[in-house]
Amino acid sequence: MIEKHDCEKDLTMETASNTDTTDTADKDQSQPQPQNQVPPQEDAGDYAGDRQVSECDDISCETAKNECEKCDAKESEDEIKEKEEKSKRELENEVRRLSGELEKLLAALEEEKGRYVRLYAEYENYRKRTTAEKQAVYIDAYADVLKEILPVYDTLERALTMAGDTTDPAKLIEGIKLTLDMFTGALAKMGIERYGEPGEKFDPNLHNAVMHEESEAHGEGEITQVFQPGFKKGDRVLRFAMVKVAN
Repeated sequence: MIEKHDCEKDLTMETASNTDTTDTADKDQSQPQPQNQVPPQEDAGDYAGDRQVSECDDISCETAKNECEKCDAKESEDEIKEKEEKSKRELENEVRRLSGELEKLLAALEEEKGRYVRLYAEYENYRKRTTAEKQAVYIDAYADVLKEILPVYDTLERALTMAGDTTDPAKLIEGIKLTLDMFTGALAKMGIERYGEPGEKFDPNLHNAVMHEESEAHGEGEITQVFQPGFKKGDRVLRFAMVKVAN
């Protein structure tokens, strides 16, 4: 920028000098010259010198103009180069910023992936553990039931062995009744309750009516006959009672 201003200043000064020289020459020409008077040799030399100076000034002005144009071109190239470098720096900064954000996102993704793997492993371990515990509970429940029922099995086996040695049906019936009572007691120990007796009120949540009959001796909805007793544990029905109901 300094070189451009200097060139413009030199061009302005040279132009002013040329203007002064031209004004002086015009002034000299406007003055009347005496006729038949030969201009002194010194004046002719001065005129030639002024002309040479004017030509030199024209050359200097053209040279300064060319130099200024070169300065302008160089300045334009410098500005373009500076803009390109600035754009390059901005692009590099943006790339670095985006690369940093990408690294953060990848790190967060890896962290979430690791968390998912850990949660999945914990869930699998929990599922396997609960499955094993459930199977253990079933085995314990089966063991408790068999512990109460096996004595009934033993009694029935002994009764069958002794059946051939007795000819008294009453004793056989008594043995069967005792075995049934033992089985009922075993169910009671496990919290299983037997239900379904004639005279009970029909309940669709507990009974399964397989037959109906018209009876004046029984009220409507009264159970008149039990084909198969029902069993329940608490509020859970294990088997519905099969009954006949009066209309």
